[in-house]
Amino acid sequence: MRNHKWKIIWSIVIIALLVFTYWWGGNSPSLHGWTVKRPPPKTEQTMTMTESTTIKAPKSIEKETTQPKAKEETPVPVDNTTSQNTCTLSINCGTILNNMELLADEKRSIIPPNGVILSETTVDIKQGDTVFDVLLRETTNRKIHMEFTPNPLLNSSYIEGIANIYEFECGELSGWMYRVNGVFPGYGSSSYGVKNGDKIEWIFTCDVGYDVGGGGITNNR
Repeated sequence: MRNHKWKIIWSIVIIALLVFTYWWGGNSPSLHGWTVKRPPPKTEQTMTMTESTTIKAPKSIEKETTQPKAKEETPVPVDNTTSQNTCTLSINCGTILNNMELLADEKRSIIPPNGVILSETTVDIKQGDTVFDVLLRETTNRKIHMEFTPNPLLNSSYIEGIANIYEFECGELSGWMYRVNGVFPGYGSSSYGVKNGDKIEWIFTCDVGYDVGGGGITNNR
């Protein structure tokens, strides 16, 4: 009975202590005698950084790189007034008219009445052209027969016949020669470089050049 009485008394004491502690601690429950304060409710103003917005790192400032502009070149106007270099070319077998008796009968019909196979004609020339180059190009373009024999050892070409008139057909001293600006060079046509304004003449001789003013000169090699 006595023990039961003391249990009742201690229960009342404990209840009284709890009521006192509750009142003294600001309506906050205690744990082992320490007051545990409740955290204030969260509001929009007290949200943590991770619960509100994510702060982005500032963008890195990139340096502006400027490539140097290419220099603009002024276009050069095309000169359409530049003239082509030219020379004149003629082919003549008039000496045969004075030696028709030396010519074979079947050849007489192909000789022009005035001996002119190609009258003096202005033709274009290219850089590096020789007298032979001009003759070959122009006879080919104009469909005039021309036959020659190349000589690689001498880097030259021998003119055998033009317009079907060959060497030795009007005597054993006959054949083709060339003259430039009134002068017989004395060497092959493949070696004579043509210049602007030159006058080139191909002439048939019946006497090794004596009958055309080039006495004894052989320049057809």
